[in-house]
Amino acid sequence: METHADHTTDTDNDFYAHYLNAPTPILPSWAGGPEADIVQYLTQYPWSKQFLIFQTTAISTSDYNYGGGMNMGYFGADDITRGGNKMLLHWDHPTGNSAGSTDTGFELQSAVVEWN
Repeated sequence: METHADHTTDTDNDFYAHYLNAPTPILPSWAGGPEADIVQYLTQYPWSKQFLIFQTTAISTSDYNYGGGMNMGYFGADDITRGGNKMLLHWDHPTGNSAGSTDTGFELQSAVVEWN
């Protein structure tokens, strides 16, 4: 999870993305792309502005989800990391229970984002 430049807080419960404005798709070699140095492409082309892709919820305005990320390759050939259009997001959601209790204080949550 990232903060967005327009937000006044240091963190939030949202997922943001931005993309590389390259003339053609750039895939890593493990996804069928060339063996070229991808770092060169990442610095050669401009990045888009961040945009919101998914909003999570927390149990209160003072609690935040944490550990947000994306599962790479979950959808096989349809996965965004392999040139497909699906992305699996995950995060830890506070339950309101003490993290030290027998009832865990966090639960894993996930969501699927499909790109057009």
